[in-house]
Amino acid sequence: MNTTDEHVISITTFFWQSGILESSTKTEGHFTPSRAEAWLDCMNQALEEVIPSVELRSIILKRLSGPARFFVNTQE
Repeated sequence: MNTTDEHVISITTFFWQSGILESSTKTEGHFTPSRAEAWLDCMNQALEEVIPSVELRSIILKRLSGPARFFVNTQE
């Protein structure tokens, strides 16, 4: 595992452990498209702090957008 992989795992783990996704899906029962976008924005900010390559951040965010949209279980 390289440093970039470790950063991505660390960032994703942070968001899961912080309860951002959990509170969005369990407590309120709804994960809307705007929450998915908010999560992606948070991921983008975190990636900017740890990954200097704009191209690599773009690739990672593109990969994360699929799971973010998968969690959507209700419309606005």
